[in-house]
Amino acid sequence: MSVVTPISLAACPRARAGIKVLWAANCATVATLTFDEDRQITAITMVVATPANTFKRIEFEENTAFFNQAKTRNKSAVNVAQTVSFIEPGLSLLVRNALEDLNGNCCVHAIIKDNSNNYHYAGISYDAEADEWFSDNMKTGEGSSNTNTDPTADQAEYIETLTGNSLFYAPFWSLGEAGIPVA
Repeated sequence: MSVVTPISLAACPRARAGIKVLWAANCATVATLTFDEDRQITAITMVVATPANTFKRIEFEENTAFFNQAKTRNKSAVNVAQTVSFIEPGLSLLVRNALEDLNGNCCVHAIIKDNSNNYHYAGISYDAEADEWFSDNMKTGEGSSNTNTDPTADQAEYIETLTGNSLFYAPFWSLGEAGIPVA
């Protein structure tokens, strides 16, 4: 059944660009996601609640991380390319090893807190009519490690991306930071 829902103009929409933090987990560690009638996620159950099977926090400096969702349509098929791009300033062993671990995952779920304090759950698709979700195999994409050349204008940095294709924009996560299973 097709439905059209009204969209009202907000006086002061929360629309600051960029993201503050994301939490990432391997898809295989997420057992269930619960959705409410508004199609937002209200609960996560991990396969086994151990420190290894939790979401890991990745923090960003201001204006260094972005979450973009580009929707395309081919006849009745909708595809949303989800991309998280981020810069980690400085070249360190700790960050290098964390990025290597992240790159070792073939499928990632990411809870993303944007600069307007909205939480997005990326890396899945949800069919509201069937009340079923599945992982979209979000994984790391392009990246680089740069020492750069101009010490007065450049910084050494890692640049990394997470990419995946979904059936629609990422659903919202309703429980905030306190509801995210972390170690």
